[in-house]
Amino acid sequence: MPHPDRDPRLPTSPGFWRSPLRGPWLTSVLGLVLLAGITVLFVTGLVSYAAYNPGLSPVNDKTPGKGILGFFLFDWPTDPHWLYRFTQGVHVTLGLTLIPVLLAKLWSVVPKLFALPPARSVSHALERLSLLLLVGGALFEFTTGVLNIQLDYLFPGSFYALHFYGAWVFFAAFVAHVMLRLPTALRNARRLRDTRGTGHGRDDEAAELVSPRPAQPTVSRRGALGLVGGASLLLFVTSVGQSLGGVWRRTALLAPHGGADPGSGPGGFQINKTAAYAGISAAETGEEALAARRQRQHRHRPPQPRRPARHAAAQRGAADRLRGGLVHARPVVARGAAAGPRRARRVRHRSAGRVRGVPSAAGGVPAGRAAREPGRRPAFAARPRRQRRAPHPRPRPPGADHRAGRARCAEHQVGGPADVRRPVMRRLALPLGSPFTMLLLACSFALAGYAGVRLLDGDTVGVLLWFVGAALVHDLVLLPLYATADHAVVRAFGARDRRELTGYVRVPAALSGLLLLVWFPLITGQVADRYRSVTALSPDGFAARWLLISAVLFAGSALLLLLRLTRERRLRNATKQRPPAAH
Repeated sequence: MPHPDRDPRLPTSPGFWRSPLRGPWLTSVLGLVLLAGITVLFVTGLVSYAAYNPGLSPVNDKTPGKGILGFFLFDWPTDPHWLYRFTQGVHVTLGLTLIPVLLAKLWSVVPKLFALPPARSVSHALERLSLLLLVGGALFEFTTGVLNIQLDYLFPGSFYALHFYGAWVFFAAFVAHVMLRLPTALRNARRLRDTRGTGHGRDDEAAELVSPRPAQPTVSRRGALGLVGGASLLLFVTSVGQSLGGVWRRTALLAPHGGADPGSGPGGFQINKTAAYAGISAAETGEEALAARRQRQHRHRPPQPRRPARHAAAQRGAADRLRGGLVHARPVVARGAAAGPRRARRVRHRSAGRVRGVPSAAGGVPAGRAAREPGRRPAFAARPRRQRRAPHPRPRPPGADHRAGRARCAEHQVGGPADVRRPVMRRLALPLGSPFTMLLLACSFALAGYAGVRLLDGDTVGVLLWFVGAALVHDLVLLPLYATADHAVVRAFGARDRRELTGYVRVPAALSGLLLLVWFPLITGQVADRYRSVTALSPDGFAARWLLISAVLFAGSALLLLLRLTRERRLRNATKQRPPAAH
């Protein structure tokens, strides 16, 4: 029976993954794009959470046990008025745009999931465990975010707490992964092609990602990056209009707040929830009810203590002392005077930089051995007080006693005993790994554990199933599903010996499937009732728009294929009608 890592029928073997596109260069380029995008996502997410102003009222604070994770909170400014629209629009639109990049990145490194042995050292085992937090956290954050903007609350708990604590767990693993992999990613991105022209690196990562028996390519790496970029552009175009507003809202065909501009009437101000959905009756919206509520709030507001005013003269005195150097001069003089004349003299000499044998700033030489004995070369170098003397480096010309002699023992000819003991010591040493890796992973796990305890506060089993299940569903269900569909298309064209035409079916099918995957709740209508009651907008039309976009994609691909076949036919006919060359 063949070994598991050598049997090409098992996913633990490198020969099982036959795609010629996988390699360190493609993985590094996708990783650098995610590095920039996810950093912006994390910052805008924290800013969006601060805009809720948790300190305004206990009702606003959805995460009361956040602790040090709320260190960044600040009072949200009221001007400019479009600030929150900008930050939240960047957060949502960029998150949707990065979904194809994330899926491509996970596809490019999937052979590492089944690599054997699972852990080569303690640090490698901890790194593999951090990858579970990284992949699970990324899919958990993207999935909950996409479901939330479509009002599909399938996740177990409040979105604010799950998304906030899950972001800290993911970002802790993300920072550790970036610190460990960023130098390698930059080196692989700069190394476009090696001496063999394959575009792969020469390190251990290339051995894990590059297939030992790659299949015939149907698309280049540039074509693969173009497909990922086109998918991101499609999601960007069909969703950014809801953040821009105006006439651009009509371009957001599949976004929850897309469609026609509501105008300046009563429905012109876009809301996130209707009053009926929030449980606010008409009796609570009149002027008298609002005035009474303001009086109650003002009556029960505790008095704020006044801060004691600082005297202007005291501030000017501190500034004058700092400007005149008295802040530093006064303690030194006091210490010197209190310690006696000997101590004061030592402080005075140290502040002036006067050491034995070293010229002073005025150009003279202090009293020392070099000054007392002129004409004699000092045997020791000049040094400050209480520093060990060292002799001057003097040249040593070779003499008669400096001839090469015969070997005194066998270790000078065949190597020392350390070469023999090194493999034995290497086997006996505990495989901990790099100390930097261990320290970095320890900090990452500490932050992830601090946020994870708060993430699991509630439905612990449900959150764990979502966190771990997101990674397992993608790697064990979705990835084999679309890989099998792509393999079927390649085999269908390969039977006609036209594998190069696979892209004309692969590209529109991949883009249409991506739109269905992202906007599945709105397209299928499973959130129609909640969507209508919350936003007061019609949930109809999402399925028709998706079908229309898919039809346009397939029609455009068919038109390009027809043009290519027509051009090939003309070239073939021109070659047949060309007269033979005269010799």
